[in-house]
Amino acid sequence: MTHARILTFTLSALLLGSVSQGQRLQLPAQPAASQAKLLFSYVAFLSTDDHFNSSGTRLQSVAAIIQQDRANYHTLKLDACDGAERYFSSKANRAALSTMVARATVPASLKNRILNATPVVRVSVYRGTAADYVTLAELPSSTCGR
Repeated sequence: MTHARILTFTLSALLLGSVSQGQRLQLPAQPAASQAKLLFSYVAFLSTDDHFNSSGTRLQSVAAIIQQDRANYHTLKLDACDGAERYFSSKANRAALSTMVARATVPASLKNRILNATPVVRVSVYRGTAADYVTLAELPSSTCGR
């Protein structure tokens, strides 16, 4: 808390009568520092191939498309622009990825781009206090030389 805010808080408390002169002032608690830890991040070009499962069915969720991107990366190496990571090489970890993405808050505009276009995104995987989670951010298409 800055000195100006402390002074303002102190004066407000005195004027409102909640603290008498000479009494020790209890300042509001500072927000706790985030306990989340970035584990790794990677770039994913969500190509047309990532929008369909191995049976050819069109995928209908952001989580499914992100999961399919990693399956394609680790089994077929379809997109040269896809970033490397080893964690999602196992099916079990890719299933966990789907859950992490489903928990993510994805802005409507990015969700629409992932479902209906072929954007480049950065996927960042965090270890949270309650559970692991991801954040998604769209990158310029030039990131992949497109």
